[in-house]
Amino acid sequence: MSRITWSDGDTGLVVKAAIDDNFTEIYKRGFVSLENYLLDSDPDYTLAFQRAVAALPESTGFEYGGGTIMLEGKDYTISETIVIEKSIKIIGAGSDAGTRISLADGSNCNMFEIGKRNSTDPISVTMEGIRIEMLGTQEAGYSNIVLYNYIRHSHFNDLFLVHATAANLRMIQDVDGTKPHNNYFYGCAFEYGVGYSVEIEHDYNLNFNSCYFGFGVIGAATQGIYIRMTAENLVISNCWFLPYNLAGCIKLNGPDHVRIINNVFGGTTGAVAGSAKIDLTGCLNVNIGGNIVEDGTHPYAVRVNANCENIKIYDNIFTSYATAPYYFTDKSVVNCHDNIFKNALLQNNYGAGTIANGQTYVDVTHGIFTTPESVNVTPQENEAVWVSDVGASTFRINRVGSSGDLVCNWFAGIKTY
Repeated sequence: MSRITWSDGDTGLVVKAAIDDNFTEIYKRGFVSLENYLLDSDPDYTLAFQRAVAALPESTGFEYGGGTIMLEGKDYTISETIVIEKSIKIIGAGSDAGTRISLADGSNCNMFEIGKRNSTDPISVTMEGIRIEMLGTQEAGYSNIVLYNYIRHSHFNDLFLVHATAANLRMIQDVDGTKPHNNYFYGCAFEYGVGYSVEIEHDYNLNFNSCYFGFGVIGAATQGIYIRMTAENLVISNCWFLPYNLAGCIKLNGPDHVRIINNVFGGTTGAVAGSAKIDLTGCLNVNIGGNIVEDGTHPYAVRVNANCENIKIYDNIFTSYATAPYYFTDKSVVNCHDNIFKNALLQNNYGAGTIANGQTYVDVTHGIFTTPESVNVTPQENEAVWVSDVGASTFRINRVGSSGDLVCNWFAGIKTY
């Protein structure tokens, strides 16, 4: 933005001075460098952060307020929680460009707590270009960032949240009726959390785009994203889930209007029994599409549990599952189509079975991931046959007589797929 200049004598100079003062007041007072708030007597940057946050003006409604704390490409060590209860921005040089906020060894606290506790007042916060990391040893139960209550229109861009003794990111509602909404996470990375990388109770229009969910704590049953209670219009897109989410990648309990689209799920070794890459309970109106889902030991790619409605699974690529691509409590609420299965059990299959001379039946292994809903058998000779004992892995072809070999062509499948 350019400033206005004047050249019409003394009057013009007075006007120009007034404009310069106004420019400084409006445009410069909202930007502060954290370095300016560090005193020689400070043991670390905890107090500098607190002073900088306090120095920025409050924002009321759409009136001017808030401001930006600028960070350099260097380490900033803190030893206490940085509490933010006003609409501000914290901007660093980049999560891989040297800006790192680290929690000192032995400091037992959350690193950032954003939002107003026990309040329904909204705030809007932006954090960008920062690595936020716990160093050394902390007791259990602490996160890199905790968001409280009415967070709205907030943007978290290029953050690398690494090492925590709880979830890297938690969103908590401690006041009923608060409605966090329109919150966005772009290009963020979450690593070495405990239990979950991201744990969220409540939000509307929540978006994770181009994020990365990496290593969990070694040996722990960590999940990528866990969202429970009420969440409406949830989008998880273009994200990358590494194979170290041993308890699953996305677990949802209750959200409505969900899109899980165009993500990549890496293969897993040592997954938890009964787990799935995507696990849904009590979810409504869910689209799962365009994902590439690789695996080794997770029993399922998608698990749809009780109280779900209107689940659509389409245009995905599933490979190599220990048990099956899907597990459905109620198949009637799910519509699956146009998925590709590679090195995995099928949803439809066909073949031929031979009832040998002197036998009245043959057991056939159908190779479908669950009990077929239909089995059609056509004998190659004019002889009556029927199907019985249809199960999760085999079915039986029967005949009345027992003389001569009888070859029967068969097709088995799931009707709704």
